Amino acid sequence: MNTSSQPIRIGVRSVLTPFVVAALLLVVLISGACSIAPGADSAPASGGTLFVGGGGRLPDEVFDAFAEASGARGGTLVVIPTASRRADEEDGRASIVETWNGRGFPDVRLLHTRDRAVSDSEGFVALLDSADAVWIGGGDQNRLADAYRDTQTQSRLQKFLDDGGVIGGSSAGAAIVSDPMIGGGRDAPRIVGGLGLWPGVIVDQHFSQRGRFHRLRLAVNASADSIGEGIGEGIGEAVGVGVDERTAVVVRGDQVEVLGEGRVALVTRRARDSAERAGQTLRVEWLDAGEPRRLR
Repeated sequence: MNTSSQPIRIGVRSVLTPFVVAALLLVVLISGACSIAPGADSAPASGGTLFVGGGGRLPDEVFDAFAEASGARGGTLVVIPTASRRADEEDGRASIVETWNGRGFPDVRLLHTRDRAVSDSEGFVALLDSADAVWIGGGDQNRLADAYRDTQTQSRLQKFLDDGGVIGGSSAGAAIVSDPMIGGGRDAPRIVGGLGLWPGVIVDQHFSQRGRFHRLRLAVNASADSIGEGIGEGIGEAVGVGVDERTAVVVRGDQVEVLGEGRVALVTRRARDSAERAGQTLRVEWLDAGEPRRLR
């Protein structure tokens, strides 16, 4: 607004001038609020980005987007291979590094232990201080939870994400971002604790290929019943995300975007007061690769 402009003169000045002034002030206040309000593409509350892969052979576009978001092809990628038995073998670890080198990441460091005393030590987690990105490999998510849940490793991963870091994972490395987490079960899910890097969301992977809709639905129902009772408190709803193989969902705050060849299922159930829980409904939506959208 040009403050040197002459005031607008209105014939019925005693009535309209206060009204005009108030209206102008309201416009200024609204404009100011809009200029600072977060938009659809604003940074997430945590400040970081998650790449959640459904397993199988992820397409190059997922790794290209992961590299672009993190700059890790020009920096350091820390890979956590603990979900795989290969991580315990020297040849297996060398193969993991070679695979990531082949994807265009020249500086790859492995962070691995099965000893909780080690994973809870400052010396072990210090490697994350030099990371430009972190990738959690596939295998068995329970191995990850056994080694890292409620340790300094979990805390440091959360801090890395909060500070704007990029963390990716596929298969077991996707499941572990949940808390509660699906730890197994073909039909009925076995619910255990994960790392909780994606609050209020339960991830299932190999989704369409292994027919896991029913398993995820039961997990979402169990999680919704626990809201307000120590799991997902304050979130208001339980969300399940089922990711197909060769597919990933990119998470930035409450924005999600699908990359790859398959689809992502969003299974949502609202948590209501105990007396109303029998009337809760499940909402299901399928997302294809395309434009970002809000999760909630």
